[in-house]
Amino acid sequence: SIQTTTMSASSIIRNVLITGSSRGLGLEFVSQYVHEPNTHVIATARNLSKATALQQLKTKHSNLTLVEVDVSSPESIRTALKSLPPLSLLINNAGIAHTYNGISNATADDLSITFNTNVAGTLITIQAALPALEQAHKEHGIRPVVANISSSMGSIQGVLKREVLDGKGAAAYRISKTAVNMLTAIAAQEHTDITFVSLNPGWVDTDMGRGGGVFSPPLKPAESISGMRAVIDKLKPEQSGHFFNYDGTQLSF
Repeated sequence: SIQTTTMSASSIIRNVLITGSSRGLGLEFVSQYVHEPNTHVIATARNLSKATALQQLKTKHSNLTLVEVDVSSPESIRTALKSLPPLSLLINNAGIAHTYNGISNATADDLSITFNTNVAGTLITIQAALPALEQAHKEHGIRPVVANISSSMGSIQGVLKREVLDGKGAAAYRISKTAVNMLTAIAAQEHTDITFVSLNPGWVDTDMGRGGGVFSPPLKPAESISGMRAVIDKLKPEQSGHFFNYDGTQLSF
C-alpha cells in the first residue's frame, strides 16, 4: 500500500507523485523533490528491480515511496494507484520516443506503441489520481497541480516555424506530444479546481535526448528540472491548460 508510515507523520503536508522515475528526467525530479521540506514523494517505475539509482535514493530518504507501475498498461496504473493519499502534485513524466521515423516510413505500430504510453498512459494516470487530487483540494484547501511533461517537438507552430530538427522526423513522438497538449487543455476545462499544464523540459542530456548517442544535448537534467519546479511553484489558476518552457516562457501549441 502507498499509505506508508511516512504518511502518518503530521509534518508531511505535500504528497508528490512522479511517473517514469527510474532514470533521466523522472529520476532528477525525485532527487530534487525528496530534499524539499514537508514533502513525501511517490515515485513510479516500470521495473523497480532494475531501478538501481531509485533504490539507492530510497535507502537515504524515508520520505520516498516506490511503486511499480507500467504506464503502458491501464490495469497496472489503476491497480498500483488505487490507494493514493491526498495529492498536491502529479508529474506525468513517463514517456517514450519509440522511433525517429518521419511521415514516409512511420508505421501504425510506431503510432500505437508511442500513443499507448505517452497519451493513454498520461490519461489513465490522471484518472487514477483524480480522487487523490480532489481530496487534497477539499481537505487542505490547496489547488493541486498536474504537470504533463510534453515537448516543443509537439508544438504545431514550432514545426511550421521549423524550430526543432527543421520541423522534420520523429512523427509518432511529435504527434503524441501534440495530443498530450490537447489532453492538458481539455483537462483544465473539465477540472477547474486543479491546475493542468504541459511543460517542455528542453533538450536535455538524457538517454532519450541523446537519441542513442546521435546527439549531444546542451541542457543538464538538474537545470531542466529545477527550472520546471520553479514554473510549477509559481503557477496561477488562470495559467491552467497552457504550455510552458522549463524557463517559464509560455509556448505556442
